[in-house]
Amino acid sequence: MNIPDKLFSIKEVHSITNVKPYILRYWEKEFHLIVPIRGEGGQRRYRKEDIEKILYIKDLLHRQKYTIAGAKKRVLAEQKAQEEIKSLPEFIRSLKRELKSILKILNT
Repeated sequence: MNIPDKLFSIKEVHSITNVKPYILRYWEKEFHLIVPIRGEGGQRRYRKEDIEKILYIKDLLHRQKYTIAGAKKRVLAEQKAQEEIKSLPEFIRSLKRELKSILKILNT
């Protein structure tokens, strides 16, 4: 699905995702990765990333038949894996420095 990069109201998100507004509000509380921007008057404004996350959660719950607790665990595990991947280049640079220092010691 091609979602434009703009801010969406909760009604627009409902029409895109076919997830009812009260469920969207509930998911915000349960899955802390959905964080809409609050506009004037406290109205929720969802970004493209939020909608993609909503569609992912919907897939976990409806198509893959996860429970809320199971979906939360899956989302947390994936977030942790992404953080580990992001830190991997620094780990490799650190490892390379260590290996160079060991090689220097061995060559003397």
